[in-house]
Amino acid sequence: MDMKPNLENLDYLFDNNTSFELTDSLYKKKTGLPLPQNSSYLLKKSALAKKCKEKGFSLKLKEKTIYCERNYW
Repeated sequence: MDMKPNLENLDYLFDNNTSFELTDSLYKKKTGLPLPQNSSYLLKKSALAKKCKEKGFSLKLKEKTIYCERNYW
């Protein structure tokens, strides 16, 4: 059985409707799992990537710090 991160603990960040960033350690603390090691998977197919898209954010990676930017269109 695949383990999935508990992204509900990040809802308050998405609900603020502003860009935010997460370090690997904070992501692990909030979700119970570390960030995926494969950058391409992390940015395109991970649970976090899907959540960002669903909430209207784009996902960017810079030295293992996540930036979720609010999309305005």
